[in-house]
Amino acid sequence: MEKNKNYNSFGSVQSRTKSTTKNTNTHKKFKTNNNKKYGQNPQNDDRRDFYYGDNRKDNTLRVIVLGGLEEVGRNMTLIEYNKEIIIIDMGLQFPEENMPGIDYIIPNVDYLKGKEDWVKGVIITHGHYDHIGAIPHLLEKVGKPPLFTGQLSAGLIRKKWDSFQGKGKIDIQNIDENSSLSLGAFFKV
Repeated sequence: MEKNKNYNSFGSVQSRTKSTTKNTNTHKKFKTNNNKKYGQNPQNDDRRDFYYGDNRKDNTLRVIVLGGLEEVGRNMTLIEYNKEIIIIDMGLQFPEENMPGIDYIIPNVDYLKGKEDWVKGVIITHGHYDHIGAIPHLLEKVGKPPLFTGQLSAGLIRKKWDSFQGKGKIDIQNIDENSSLSLGAFFKV
């Protein structure tokens, strides 16, 4: 071992040791298929079957955040297990100053196309518009499942729902801190 002297930013001498022996790495290298690059051609990507195809693993718990992560507004999260989905919140986001002509922004629910019958319910955490504002726009797109929320939030949702003409009835069930829910075969809240 030989010692090298280095000066730090304060002018002090720091010494460190430098190994003169060869680094013998005994870890095994795993063989990879370099011809296949994931993400460049999604039609040939094997990972797509995991999420979208018939070969998807149904015993995998998926938490999919459609909005509200690292942003204020547009809160919507999906929890999926064995072809059952519960949704937590359906909020909207108000536009920034650099978005003229845009009234609000809602989550993209394309993931739920063809899976509307998997959605067992929507749980609303509270009545702020960043958690309930997208309900009139998205509830029918996801199969119009029942909503579970507190009494005050239920009143705000009904008022917002009624302001949209021709939407029909909405199934809202009031819950409180003592309530327990069974949504589908796998979700107990």
